[in-house]
Amino acid sequence: MDCLKWDDWLLLLAAIAGTTVIALTVAAGVVNPNGNYTTQIFDPNYIETPQDIFYLKINLVTAVVYYTINAAVKLSILYMYYRIFHAKSALRYQLFITASLVIGWWIGTTVAQIVNCIPISRYWTSNILDPRHCFNLNTFFVIAGSIEVFLDVLILTLPIRAVLALHLSWRRKGIISGIFLLGSFVIATGLVRVIMGYAPGSQRPSSSAELWTVIHSGVGVICASLPTFNPILQRTLKSSVVTNTIHFFSGSSASKEVVLRRERSHVTIPLNTMTDAAHSTRESIEQSPQAPEPTYDRWGLKAGRVGLQEQNVY
Repeated sequence: MDCLKWDDWLLLLAAIAGTTVIALTVAAGVVNPNGNYTTQIFDPNYIETPQDIFYLKINLVTAVVYYTINAAVKLSILYMYYRIFHAKSALRYQLFITASLVIGWWIGTTVAQIVNCIPISRYWTSNILDPRHCFNLNTFFVIAGSIEVFLDVLILTLPIRAVLALHLSWRRKGIISGIFLLGSFVIATGLVRVIMGYAPGSQRPSSSAELWTVIHSGVGVICASLPTFNPILQRTLKSSVVTNTIHFFSGSSASKEVVLRRERSHVTIPLNTMTDAAHSTRESIEQSPQAPEPTYDRWGLKAGRVGLQEQNVY
């Protein structure tokens, strides 16, 4: 446990909270399979059933926890940047400012989501969300989601300048920058969540907002974990299976010949399946002087052929 840092603990918190949200969403769906459509009923004469009330309560809880999940993911990424680039004072100040923005966004959205109706019970007992007691949750959803997308873009672009200033080859810089920019999937899911969740003329977000909220949270946790996959990826690419496969399908006939020779060297022919003519042929081959097995360099070319060419030239 000593090797775990704050970014690891924050990401673990986000993963546990995300799993809890999924479990609660599934439980609410089991109790009320049509609960997602209950949020889209705007009939003032509609009377909520106990199953509807249970679903709407779970909907409020998961909406509140959602902002905690994504704030934890963002702070985890920022602390990881701090551990990697803490020596660069300019970036350090940028990280502090961005972390302050994330914490402010988290506090503001969490409080607003909890008190969006006064009293709070209006959230699950008034399906039309009376403007006298509740603010427009649909508008709040779009504003909070748009600010979150802005924060995601800001966080993903922070380390690029620091990476380019490192004393590494351009190939290594490109690989490191690419690992960080893989988090752009979070931006994509965040945009889709805002677009698909907005319901024009409604007090509540659309029915698809719940689905994209869960997807967006899961993608955020995965993308925040991507930098830790680099050692696993490097070991996989250096394995013999991957190397032989790449050589075999690279289009080089010499490389394919090397792989095929290695495979044929392990193939044996049972003696009882050979005819007398084959036995005599085999014995004559074994008694005749054998030509030296050609050697191959790392490009798959025959080293002996190059030597003969050199002898002919000189």
